[in-house]
Formats: sequence, structure tokens, C-alpha cells
Amino acid sequence: MLGPCRKCGSAERNKWGQCPICKSAWYRTHKADVAASSTAWATANPDAREETLERSRLKKYGLTPEQYQALLEKQGGRCALCNEPFGRRVYIDHDHVTGVVRGLLHLKCNVGLGHFQDNPALLRAAAEYLENHTLTDLVVVAPRPVYRPGDGRYKVTDEMRVEIRRLREQGLSLGSIAKKVGLSRSWVQIVLKFEGGGSSITTS
Repeated sequence: MLGPCRKCGSAERNKWGQCPICKSAWYRTHKADVAASSTAWATANPDAREETLERSRLKKYGLTPEQYQALLEKQGGRCALCNEPFGRRVYIDHDHVTGVVRGLLHLKCNVGLGHFQDNPALLRAAAEYLENHTLTDLVVVAPRPVYRPGDGRYKVTDEMRVEIRRLREQGLSLGSIAKKVGLSRSWVQIVLKFEGGGSSITTS
């Protein structure tokens, strides 16, 4: 059994002999020393630091390293939402009401669920929106000039369309094509999507 706090005599002491109040007071006095010591240890022991951080992260979600590894293997090393392989970081998704771990996700997938408040109805509404609102809404039947938002106006000529298609067939990325023809990446994408028509596309 632990004895009283060696500083104030309180029965609520930790294994180092201090109660929470005395420990807090000591830390405030020696904060700079503690930070320097922690930094030095982390620099000298990078692997141990990573292991400590990982154990702390798993403890936050109530997982043991074995449970985490089992979950990772169950998902085949892939995100439970988009099914793409994990990179360097894996994020633990959990129910914010019950705290129950639901699976392992990429950052973008985990953040996406958070932005939609983990609400299935909102996510279904978002899917329906994407399915029913396409770029075809921007097509104008009568030829009109195309304007670049915030950067003056210019017309997407037939020569530019031909060059965009040619460069795309060569395997260039949208960003590379955009630099060569002087358009934004989004407009290159729009031109490619409607490459078969002669109509211009306008911004509102």
C-alpha cells in the first residue's frame, strides 16, 4: 500500500510519492526542465517515442495493440469506407455517442463523416445530390464566350479544345494540360467532359 504524499501528507498520492495537487505545483515550477528532458528523451529514443504515442492513441479508444492489429488485418490493410490501401497514417473511427470503435479509415474519409455529423440521412442526401446535379446543368446551347472567374475573360477556342484532347491522349495530367493551354484545371476538366459539343460553357 502506498503511503501519504511525501510533501503534504495527503493519502491521495501516486507511485512517485506525490498527490495530484503537489504534482501540479511541482510541474508548474519545473515546466521548462520537464519539456527539455522530454525532448531529449524523444530525440534519443525515436522508436520508443512512436510506440508510446501509439499506445496512448489506442488507449484513448479503448483498444489494445492486439485488437488494433486484428482490426487492421480484418480490413485487409484498407480503409473501411473507400477500400483504398492505407498509407503512413491510419485513423480510428468511433461512435461519438457510445464511444464504440467502428473501423479504421483514411483521414479524408474520417473527416468527411465528421463534417456530415455521422448522420446517415445527410450522407444519403449528399449522394442523391451528386447523382442528380451534374455538370450538364452548365451547358449552354447557344455559343457564348467563357469567362475565367476572378482573372479577366477569355474564350475557349476550338484550337484549345483540340490541344486539350491531344495532350490528354498523350497521358498528361489535368494540371499539366492546364499550364500548357493557359486554363484552370477545373476548366480543362469541363472541356474534356463536353469535348463532343460545339457549345461554349459559361460561368454564372
